[in-house]
Amino acid sequence: DKRVNQAVATAILEKRGHTLAIANNGVEALALLRREAFDLVLMDVQMPQMDGLTATQRIRVGEKLTNAHLPIIALTAYAMKGDRERFIAAGMDAYVSKPINAASLEAAMAIALYGAGAGGQSNSPNTLESEDKSESAVSWSKAQTLEKLGGDDNLLQEVIGIFLEEAPKHLAALRLALE
Repeated sequence: DKRVNQAVATAILEKRGHTLAIANNGVEALALLRREAFDLVLMDVQMPQMDGLTATQRIRVGEKLTNAHLPIIALTAYAMKGDRERFIAAGMDAYVSKPINAASLEAAMAIALYGAGAGGQSNSPNTLESEDKSESAVSWSKAQTLEKLGGDDNLLQEVIGIFLEEAPKHLAALRLALE
């Protein structure tokens, strides 16, 4: 995923005592899973080389030989009606829309790890398409952002730093696209 999303997810997980490894694409994720055992996978849906849906399907095929089950949570910017169902049908156990919200991630982890019915079914608003997408692109609230980051002011400063570092590159790409 992008550096900001990686930083947010990493900070949320490490703050809660989890250890993690990052794969930058589906091919790396599958290779990492062959080398190490994990309790849970946070799988970005859109990745280079191999997308998250394909990587998840390959994991699920391998599980048929072992009768094991590795919980997988979809991390995605997709938040339209029906997306959650598509990810569950692809073999994922839960769903978190981006930008990542600490409470949503924790709820999805609980669903994926401890179950909430078949296929991670839950009535929890944290795993459905009800993430608040009504915020205007031009408005920003430090308090709301801090809440989404689990109240971690250091993480907020890190995310702002990454944004400031990467913004010129993204603006240049936008200019090029407009031309």
